[in-house]
Amino acid sequence: MRPVLTCLVPLAAACTAQFDTTSGPSFGGDQRAAHALQQLVAGDEVEGAVTEAGVLAAWPVAVNRFACREGPCLDTRSAWLPDDGLLVAIGMDAVVERDPVDLAFALDGSGSMSGFEDARAAAVEVALDRLTADDELAVWAFTSVAEELVASEPLTDAHRAEVRIALQALDGLPVVRELRGMQPEACSGTFDDLFVGAGPTDSADTGRPAVWADTGSWGGDLPEGAGALRDLVDTSSNERLGDQLLGLVCEDGSAIDEAAAMVLESLPDGTVERNRRMVLVTDLGGPSAQTAVEAAAERFVGTSVLGVSATSDTSAATALAAAPGAHTLDAPTLAHALATWEARFDAFMDPLAWDVHVDLADGSADDWVLERRVGTTDADRTGANAWFASMGNGVLGAVLRPVGEDPDPPVLTLTFATPDGDTTAYVPTRWPYRLIHTDWGEGDDEVALSVAWRLALTEALQAGDTSWAQELLEARRLEVRPTP
Repeated sequence: MRPVLTCLVPLAAACTAQFDTTSGPSFGGDQRAAHALQQLVAGDEVEGAVTEAGVLAAWPVAVNRFACREGPCLDTRSAWLPDDGLLVAIGMDAVVERDPVDLAFALDGSGSMSGFEDARAAAVEVALDRLTADDELAVWAFTSVAEELVASEPLTDAHRAEVRIALQALDGLPVVRELRGMQPEACSGTFDDLFVGAGPTDSADTGRPAVWADTGSWGGDLPEGAGALRDLVDTSSNERLGDQLLGLVCEDGSAIDEAAAMVLESLPDGTVERNRRMVLVTDLGGPSAQTAVEAAAERFVGTSVLGVSATSDTSAATALAAAPGAHTLDAPTLAHALATWEARFDAFMDPLAWDVHVDLADGSADDWVLERRVGTTDADRTGANAWFASMGNGVLGAVLRPVGEDPDPPVLTLTFATPDGDTTAYVPTRWPYRLIHTDWGEGDDEVALSVAWRLALTEALQAGDTSWAQELLEARRLEVRPTP
């Protein structure tokens, strides 16, 4: 059982700062500042329009990250924008023990996954390494139909072995497709029927070639790997595994929405004591499963998406990530996605909140107006999924405007939706930081660029490179906005 969220404000004082410019694939993170720093080091000109969301993404670099030692923590930073609005960024972090999870993988077995088959096993292997005996795991595969290859059970050694058999069998789908092509009537029969006629049958007339009974290997004109696949299927405790593989091939296609709905419906409602989540590994072709994902989120059943095709339209993944408790790994390569999946596995399995709503506290409503919420990943921009953002430090924000002169610092409220009900935390805003403008563009989040400039200047001075330091100084014209 995790700590109650009402301890958020007291714990914020215990957060300590650390400096880290590491970037990585995430919804937030420091990509903007890190990329700008790379350009400066290379002597390139920094260009490009930026947005308020970029301020939130750059904030851990701009004001130093805070590290949370125990429980959930909140940390705020604020800056005056060029239009005199006040941007308040709320950083969120947590160190809590992960609750048990019932995890169901939905693995795309369609032909469009050719070349990306390894993504399926790699994603599941991360789970096998990280889950414990308190957790349960199921494996589904889908094309135009969905098949439960491994039923949900606790993670014993025997269950792990069964999962790995299913993953290897799923990798044999190209062999099954080839066998089906050799036998036009294959889809009206069984998996065993695919092998009938490959050689003389044994004395029991089971339909299997005699060479199978004698040597455990196949001969004849069967495709390469067919014998090994048949051996593998026979080792599984799932007596339907072979027929399930044939069914996936005979109903080839990619019905992501229907398959996701089936897998999500197989999971019970999530609770505070036990999480439930589907992991969808697909090339994201076909229609979106957004309706099913949003319906599951209302039961506190989450969705994680690993998209593996560099050429695929990512709008479907983005839509899925808009549901509370959902996320997709937006990474440039599969390797990046899997690395992030492994590094942040526990956080993905156990979100601390399913919806986060930012608002003004009653005592601040007379002095401030909340104009808009920014930097969130959900469609209504209220803060769903913020716990997944920014390399472990979720960041969400709001743009406020003062009603009169010399207002008191605003106090915000964060309302967290959890399976136990909503919890509200009050978050006081710190005095604003100065937002520094540069000659690199006309954006309101040039915090990232100014941070990159400071880092580059520090590097130049430490290296004793006076020429580079002078170039940086000459290229920068500071315009510091006054703060209260």
